[in-house]
Amino acid sequence: MALPYNDVDDRHTRPEAALVIPWFKESFVRDGQSVCKGRWVAIRHGRRICYAQWEDVGPFQSDHWQYVFGVERPRPNRNNDAGLDVSPAVRDFLGISAIDVCDWKFVNVYEVPDGPWALYGDDNTAASLRSHLRTAGARKHAQKVLRTPPETLFDR
Repeated sequence: MALPYNDVDDRHTRPEAALVIPWFKESFVRDGQSVCKGRWVAIRHGRRICYAQWEDVGPFQSDHWQYVFGVERPRPNRNNDAGLDVSPAVRDFLGISAIDVCDWKFVNVYEVPDGPWALYGDDNTAASLRSHLRTAGARKHAQKVLRTPPETLFDR
């Protein structure tokens, strides 16, 4: 999905980023590295909610932090004043048409429930977190089994 703000401009972090992005202090690593790309967003249309990562900038704007992190409405644009762009997969999951109304909010990765969004993507933090938890859980279980005397393994 895309929102009309980019925290990096000309390979440097924008000056206002530290002041306007709520998670900036906890996520900042170095100048020019985005703290927005990959952030999770819950998008709602009707009774359906889809989760997607912020991967692009738009529509038509790259500096509208007042909308993305504030209370302003999206700026007028040729997409009927759209405030976000979504992928075809998100569009189809939500059942929205080309220009339709929806709302959205930022969510933390641990708030992202199981669903198709947790399965795909090169930088999918929800998928890697689940994989890590599964691996850690399997490792913990294996360690427990290894510490269990062989004669009691099947006595459970």
